[in-house]
Amino acid sequence: MKHPEPQRSFRGNPGTTRNMFFLSLLLHLLVIALAMISISTPSRPLTFGGAYSVSLVSPEAVMSSREISALQDIMRTSRSADAVIVKREIAASQTTAIKKTEEKLQPDIEKAISAIRQKQETLPNQAPAHVGPSGSETAGVSRLNEYSAFVQARVKSNWSLPDALRPARDTLTIIEVRITRSGQLEHIGFEKRSGNNYYDESALRAVKKSAPFPPLPEEYRRDTIEIGIRFPASELR
Repeated sequence: MKHPEPQRSFRGNPGTTRNMFFLSLLLHLLVIALAMISISTPSRPLTFGGAYSVSLVSPEAVMSSREISALQDIMRTSRSADAVIVKREIAASQTTAIKKTEEKLQPDIEKAISAIRQKQETLPNQAPAHVGPSGSETAGVSRLNEYSAFVQARVKSNWSLPDALRPARDTLTIIEVRITRSGQLEHIGFEKRSGNNYYDESALRAVKKSAPFPPLPEEYRRDTIEIGIRFPASELR
């Protein structure tokens, strides 16, 4: 019967462990020293061949004066040509806009002309008031002036106002009358009032008292005539 063998411990040699520790410490110090040396020493730049410099120059420095002058002439010609083209385009656009506006207005103008012609055709064929049968313009005007003066003189002869009602200052009233061909008073109205009712009414009574008037002159072809009669206070009787 075999007895069990006692267990052996493998703790190693104390001297060997110490040596390994010092060796590891030495290696660490060596690595740190190399790292410090590499940091303190500047790295030499890598160069490939000799150094050279490049200077930027303008085209004028390379081109001759004659070539520069020719280039400037070309640029001026190009700019002037562009300006002419732009002006031509603007002028063409303005001309087109004017033509379009004229085309739009043409129908309206034609309609207006047509309406005027139709209106003239529908009006009765009447001779001018101042032209007589013989075609004498001067004679017709003279006859009308004489008739108007006669009407106003007749009305003024029938115009009166008591002294107590006369205005203290210069006053004016204008009455418009319409007389038919036979001399009848067709219409009477105030064209301008003086502001004095008594004064205005006296002028109105004078016109009514003077009617009827003589027939219109034969040279006058219309059916009625309108006359404005002025009543200034200076002519009051």
